[in-house]
Formats: sequence, structure tokens, C-alpha cells
Amino acid sequence: MSAKSYAYLRLAIAFTLATLCSAECALSLVFPSLKMSGIGMCALPVVTLLFCAYCVAKPPQRGLPGSVNSMAFTGLVLICVAMPLTILAYPVCQLMVEAPAQGQLKTRMKEIGFAMHAYHDLHEHFPPSAVYNKDGMPLLSWRVALLPHLGHDDLYRQFKLDEPWDSPTNLPLAAQMPAIYAMPAPLADHTAANFTYLQVYVGRGTAFEGKEGISVKDFPDGTSNTVLVVVAPEPVLWTKPADLEFSAKVPLVLPKAGRSPFPTALFADADVRSLPDSWTEDQWRAVITRNGGEPRPAEF
Repeated sequence: MSAKSYAYLRLAIAFTLATLCSAECALSLVFPSLKMSGIGMCALPVVTLLFCAYCVAKPPQRGLPGSVNSMAFTGLVLICVAMPLTILAYPVCQLMVEAPAQGQLKTRMKEIGFAMHAYHDLHEHFPPSAVYNKDGMPLLSWRVALLPHLGHDDLYRQFKLDEPWDSPTNLPLAAQMPAIYAMPAPLADHTAANFTYLQVYVGRGTAFEGKEGISVKDFPDGTSNTVLVVVAPEPVLWTKPADLEFSAKVPLVLPKAGRSPFPTALFADADVRSLPDSWTEDQWRAVITRNGGEPRPAEF
């Protein structure tokens, strides 16, 4: 191989290594739950460093243009190619990974909406936020009450509805969380198994006010204008009656987009929408209450 061919081959290898390192970096940023071995994570950077060391140790080739023959030029290729490619590859990889997951999240939330209405058809009201005992103490989450309407009747029958979520009978059943309550992997932060981000607002004026459940007739603001389920900032054990507090006396915990581009909400008409991440607390309060009479947010 001629000296000139060798020099250009060296640059081609540098460009290829920079491209592969950029792709690996972008994918690891977008998809941190991607499982890779230690060797797989380190292979490209190690090979790149070894190649740079080889280029530095290799004597300059005579008769070649200085810019092509320069070891510094090869290193510059690695740096100037890798960094821009990483910046450009990140949004592309993000879109490729998160768009299907966002659609999957919306599908799951819509199925929960259909289950809410199936429950309403049977009981003439939506489920309350929890399964309560005769003394008014919350025992199990609304997510448990929906199980028969999500195709998990066998699991539902194993729960003791007169015992709390952490009783010796009920607590082991938390290990059987239906996939519908899980966030698609690219959209969720790392969480323990059997925890869910899908929660409701509980309090006066919400769709989950009181212990008896709310009928669609009690939505003067309209079911299409009232939120049922959102993606909460922090996950909870899916069987535990723990959700988001709604009160005029405390700051509102706003829904969180997680790793998705926009907060996603299920409305009482079973429609699922991605809402602006820029909404204020007042705008969210307007769509959380079913009877507040607030004007709809402009971006709604």
C-alpha cells in the first residue's frame, strides 16, 4: 500500500470510529435502559484511543501533504466529527426510540379509559380512588378495582377486598402487575418492578372525589374537558391507594412528561391527549376539576 493510500485509510478509519462512537453515545443518552455488557460499552472508545496512540507513534510519511500526514489532523478528525455527529444523532435517535413508545403509552391509557367506562356501565359511576372498608379507610387502589375490565378477572379474584394492600394475602399479588399499568421502557426512569406512574387526582371537584364514585352526569364541565388519569412525577406501588392530592390549600403536583416530549392525560370521555409542557398550575386545575366552570385553556 502506498504511503498516500495509507494516510487516507487512516483518516477513513478515524471517521468510522468517530461515527460509531457518536451513535453509541446518542443511543445511550436517549435510551439509558439499553442493556449492554461492559465490553460492549467500552469497546469503541478503547479501540478509538488505541488507534489514536498508533497514529501518534507512527512516523510521518514522506512526500504527503502536511495536513493529510499530520497526526494532529487525524485527531482533529476524531474530535470534529464525533462531537457534531453526536449532537445531530441525538434528536434523531430520540425520535426513533420514543415515538413508538409514546404511541404505546397512549394505547394503554386509552384501554384504561375504556375499562373505566365498562366499570361505569356496570356500577353507574366511575370507580372511586380506592376500595374502602366500612370505616372509610382506603385498602386497595382503583387500579385493582379495574382488573376485571382489563381482562384480569383471575388476578382480581385473588385479592382480599376487605384487607389492605400490604396484608399477607394482598402484598404478594403486587408482583403480578399487568403490563398496561407500566410505562414503556424508553419513557420511564429506572424504577422498581410493579410500580406505576399512572395516577389520578383525588380531592374536591375532581373525577375521584369522595368514596362512592362519580357518575358522568356529575361532570358539568363535560367529560371531554376533565382529566381522569395522568403520568405522575413519581411512581407508586400499583396496588397501593396512593395518588395525587388535589386541594386549593396545597400546591398542585403537575403531571410529568417523563422522557416523553409532552405530558399525556386520559380524559373522562376515554380520549388520550398530549398536552403542552408549558401549562401553568391554573391551566391544569381547569382540566382536573369536573365542575369548576373554568374556561378551557387556550392551547387545549
